[in-house]
Order: sequence, then structure tokens, then C-alpha cells
Amino acid sequence: MVRRGDPAHIECCPQCGFRFRGRPEDHQHLSPLARRLQWAGYLAIFPMMLGVAAFIALTRNERGMIDFVGRDNLLMLMIFQPSIIFFILAAVVPKHRTYRCPQCSWQKTVRAG
Repeated sequence: MVRRGDPAHIECCPQCGFRFRGRPEDHQHLSPLARRLQWAGYLAIFPMMLGVAAFIALTRNERGMIDFVGRDNLLMLMIFQPSIIFFILAAVVPKHRTYRCPQCSWQKTVRAG
């Protein structure tokens, strides 16, 4: 939530005086660093799926069924952990706020508190 005294909050366009009527959340988006972290989370899925395939191949018993043991469940958690960490980091990184004036095309991006 943005307070009125927040220096990153812009009430109106400095060129034409247009007042921004949207909620502060309407202008917020991920910062460039958060976008890179989010993409890393998406790309981490592919090596993880290879890890899952290897996990399934290595945990089959003599009948061909998958045999889950407590230690193997921990291994499965470790396969998915990098992607989860990247997504959490992308959510924790501060967001940016972009204001665009529809009248004079003025635009400014500031770091959200």
C-alpha cells in the first residue's frame, strides 16, 4: 500500500497536469531483476524434469513399479527446490511503478517502496 507521503508516488503528470486516478497497484510491475529471476524459475523446470526422469528410472523396483522411500521423497523435493526458490525471490524483489500520461505520453518508472 502506498501512503500519500511516499516520494515514489506521483499524483499528476508534471507536463500537462493530468491526475492519475488508478490505484497504486494498477501501476506496479516486476522490476527487471525480478523478471530475470522469474524466467530463471521457468527455465529451471527443464533440467528438473530431466531429474524427475532420472529419479523415476532409478527408483523402480524389480517389478517395474516406482518404489518411494523417505529418502527418495527428499530427493524429489530437491529436484523442485531451485524453481521454487527463483519464484520466491522474484516475489520478494521490490516492484517498480510506471506512470504513463494518456494525454501527453509522459512516462516515468520509479522503484516502489
